[in-house]
Amino acid sequence: MTKAVFLDRDGTINYEIKGDLTRPAQLRLYHNVPEALKLLRKAGYKLIVVTNQSLIARGLIPESGLGLIHQRMKQLLARHNVRIDGIYYCPHHPTMGTVKQFSKVCDCRKPEPGMLKRAIKDFRVDPKQSFFIGDTLRDMGAAQKMRIKFILLLTGYGRATLKEIDKKSPPTLIAGSLLKACKFIVRTENINV
Repeated sequence: MTKAVFLDRDGTINYEIKGDLTRPAQLRLYHNVPEALKLLRKAGYKLIVVTNQSLIARGLIPESGLGLIHQRMKQLLARHNVRIDGIYYCPHHPTMGTVKQFSKVCDCRKPEPGMLKRAIKDFRVDPKQSFFIGDTLRDMGAAQKMRIKFILLLTGYGRATLKEIDKKSPPTLIAGSLLKACKFIVRTENINV
């Protein structure tokens, strides 16, 4: 079994933009993302992106267009010698879809844990040794369903999400940046948080 850090994309790795991110040129990494991900890689974590992308169901981009966006993300990270192990995306939307095959209820759209389940199986991940970093209640819900420690970032939608968190079930950590979250993970490695 291996350990992994699951990462939301928009608002976690790259800036959340006004409107929809439909072109590769729109994707901009947060400043310390490469440094943060290098820390995790050095500590032996797999890096796995899990992202809801209803743009496909809504007909705003084809899957190939999403592929180009992810290719740009990988290229930007590769410039800093950072490699993502896997990218899982949900193309569905239960109510706003205009593309019939993707307009449905599914088990992969966060907060459902389908993408996590697939990644755990594909990479033989031990959820107990793993973390999920994201900025929304959907991210937190998926992590909790798989009993993966969740870190809420205050980037993206994080500050708004913070106001909605149930105090009975808080995240493992609230961090101002991905770098701070990754430093926490590396510091607490092998400690049952």
